[in-house]
Amino acid sequence: MLVRADFQKYLRFSRLARESYADYSDKIEPYGIDEYWIDVSGTEKIFGTGQDIANQIRQRLRDKLALLDRLAYPILKFLRSLVVT
Repeated sequence: MLVRADFQKYLRFSRLARESYADYSDKIEPYGIDEYWIDVSGTEKIFGTGQDIANQIRQRLRDKLALLDRLAYPILKFLRSLVVT
């Protein structure tokens, strides 16, 4: 079965995810259309460890973006492999 991509919807999810990252750091470097490196150094007292932050972002995106939607799955997949410094 071939399913047509909904690029506008994909971009919307990507933008909303980027907005969530900005709540954790202003040092966000794009790595692709839906990938970002987020420097959270110095925020440990506020948000916890890098792993804590990754978990918080993952949960927030599940809640905010309803990531059960398969079109947004690549964003969640990326977060699973995210290396937070």
